[in-house]
Amino acid sequence: MRKTFLLFFATFFAVAALASCDLLDDDEEPKPSSSSSSGVCSGSYKSPTKDGQLDAFCGAAYAYRCLDGKALSNAQVQSVCSSYNQIKTSSAPSCGYCN
Repeated sequence: MRKTFLLFFATFFAVAALASCDLLDDDEEPKPSSSSSSGVCSGSYKSPTKDGQLDAFCGAAYAYRCLDGKALSNAQVQSVCSSYNQIKTSSAPSCGYCN
């Protein structure tokens, strides 16, 4: 079961990373992280839950916001945060990278 979870988690992040790749023009510089996410992104990823599926969506939000520098209003961030919120139970904590 643990191997299945790790395989799912690794596959999800690989697909998310590939799907979020933007090709840069030769003269275009990568965008730095926005200042609005700097407080959210202090330190490394912290999982809010032990649920693997919720953790995958929250981890994707972390990757988009903190590693890619995308804003909370970005469509990819909104998509994974929406998925997180749709499947979380009332007792599950919110994902701090979706706030």
